[in-house]
Amino acid sequence: MLNQYSAIDMPQSIIYREKYGINGHSSVYVRNPKGDSSLVQLSNGLETPPRRSLYSSIVNFLAEVFLPQGYPESVREDYSRYQIWDTVQAFCSTISGILTTHAIMKSVGVGDAAATALSATLTWVLKDGIGMIGRIVFAWWRGHALDTDSKKWRLFADFLNDAAMCLELLLLPMFPSHSTQVLCITTSMKGIVGVAGGASRASITQHHAVRGNNGDVSAKDGSQETCVNLVASTVGMAMLSYTEDKMMIWALFTCVTLLHLLANYKAVKSLSLVTFNRERLNRYIRSYLLTDCSYGPQEVNQWESCIVGISYTDVELCGFEIKLGYSLQQLVESRKIGSEELVVMADMFNERTYMLLPHFKS
Repeated sequence: MLNQYSAIDMPQSIIYREKYGINGHSSVYVRNPKGDSSLVQLSNGLETPPRRSLYSSIVNFLAEVFLPQGYPESVREDYSRYQIWDTVQAFCSTISGILTTHAIMKSVGVGDAAATALSATLTWVLKDGIGMIGRIVFAWWRGHALDTDSKKWRLFADFLNDAAMCLELLLLPMFPSHSTQVLCITTSMKGIVGVAGGASRASITQHHAVRGNNGDVSAKDGSQETCVNLVASTVGMAMLSYTEDKMMIWALFTCVTLLHLLANYKAVKSLSLVTFNRERLNRYIRSYLLTDCSYGPQEVNQWESCIVGISYTDVELCGFEIKLGYSLQQLVESRKIGSEELVVMADMFNERTYMLLPHFKS
């Protein structure tokens, strides 16, 4: 951030003061005391920068490694709240994954002298193939909704991931002869998780990056998650090495999964998206009609549901189902408009780039 001060605001010898980020050291630029036209840079008004403590140096280093450049000005205000809960959920998800990986390895024959490498390989390839098909089908079916309802699909993805791991932990030990079928089902579920979670995460990253720094925000988010995964992996391996009791593993898995779902819910509820989707627009219009007040993004986002399938619809708002983006071809093929109606509507909306067509079912 570069500021210019007039002679009234600052001593005439100071020409510029520069500071990047609230925790950064400021520098001032003054005229060269020798009298020529060159500038002299001073750090915090001193010719030599102040010495930092060891603690301050470590904190600044970690901030440079794990936070976007220019934090907090380079991200939105809800970034910190979201990342705290996102870190908690990533930690829990990794531990849950380690607990279920133990069951998966046993199901494909690890530790079983009768199992062959070929059968384990075929099982692994088959489950991965089914998962890929699941990703393609889900992206075709729901890809268009992942941007507008990113909070809903982010929470849905993590819930589905927990459900898949729960099935693996429950069914694989009970039905070892059907491990291939179970793994195909759970891997297809995780394939959906990959699409929904990845797309919604990209949308959230775009929201947080206020300076067009999507790449930096995404990269630092990946660094944070990688660090958390390393720590969680160590904790998870320690858990497995100290206990083989199934009831204890189930107790740990249940606690971690519940905390994971809670952290995900808190994470998406902490977001204050500044654009309208259909539900946020409906809730904003309703609140304005009822109170004659214009509410900000934070209030509107708190009213929005984060559960897929639960939403404040157009019918609840005005009694009509509003469909946007219909083409004339769709209307003609569905016989929702005739030639006489089209002539009237075309004349009415002649100078506009849209057309409003009421349709009443008989």
